[in-house]
Amino acid sequence: MVKFYNNRELSDRLGFNLSRWKRWSREFLPPDPLAGQQAGYARQYYVDHAFTVYLGGHLVADLGFSIPQARWILSECRGWMKTCGFHFDPRGNRKPRKGIDAHIKSYALHILVSSEQRLTLFARGTIGRIDYEYEGYPVVKSVHVDQSISPANGLQTESLEAGTEKILRLTDLLAQFRKTLDPDGDFFPGLAENQVVRLKAED
Repeated sequence: MVKFYNNRELSDRLGFNLSRWKRWSREFLPPDPLAGQQAGYARQYYVDHAFTVYLGGHLVADLGFSIPQARWILSECRGWMKTCGFHFDPRGNRKPRKGIDAHIKSYALHILVSSEQRLTLFARGTIGRIDYEYEGYPVVKSVHVDQSISPANGLQTESLEAGTEKILRLTDLLAQFRKTLDPDGDFFPGLAENQVVRLKAED
């Protein structure tokens, strides 16, 4: 059964100021066609619309991006997010992950901001960690795979050296979102679960 949510319910449950939530919904979602047809109409949200506003809010409030930058980021990564399951799927039509994607335990969106304020996006999927020794010292190696999102020519050295990098931890945020609105995983099935996996080091 598809459930709808209103502004106050979402802002209260997700921990955002009501007026701020309403502003973000206007900025990150297309116009509601019913709003112009009924006086006093209160917008109703599908769960995927609520998640879009939720992510946009974190980009602005936590990572310090402007509204136009956050809109651009959400637009650029929309296709990738859909293929990885970060979208509304009440009928469970999403296909199982294959290849290396099937081994990924969590995803994060890395946003490189150059000194000229150009943005470059790539997704990092973490597979696990390996404990081993380096010159007699215990260390941990992270095993992950990076997937370029935008622009296609990707990770510019000057972006890393002269700019900054900000990280939107998608799997963590979805876990928080699901805990409140989708605890049974009805709407976002088949996603990677964020858990640290210890891999065996090769000899």
